[in-house]
Amino acid sequence: MTSTGRQVGTSLGVAVFGTVAFAGLSGTIADGLAAAARPAWWIMAGCGVLVTALAIVSTGVWAAGTAERTRGRIEASPGTAWAG
Repeated sequence: MTSTGRQVGTSLGVAVFGTVAFAGLSGTIADGLAAAARPAWWIMAGCGVLVTALAIVSTGVWAAGTAERTRGRIEASPGTAWAG
């Protein structure tokens, strides 16, 4: 499952960023690809900011509280055995 997700993500990433980069290309690849790829780099930087924000939110105080509440619900459910 994880391997498939990575492969799909990589394929989509290559397709999307390649499309964005080559959409702005005018002239030859050698002359214009660096300038045409700037929007793709900005998209990638935005994705990096988004991933960083998600990492901070998902490991902060709010996430720890959510995990503790979920653990309490699981332990309180009848018929569940906690092996921890």
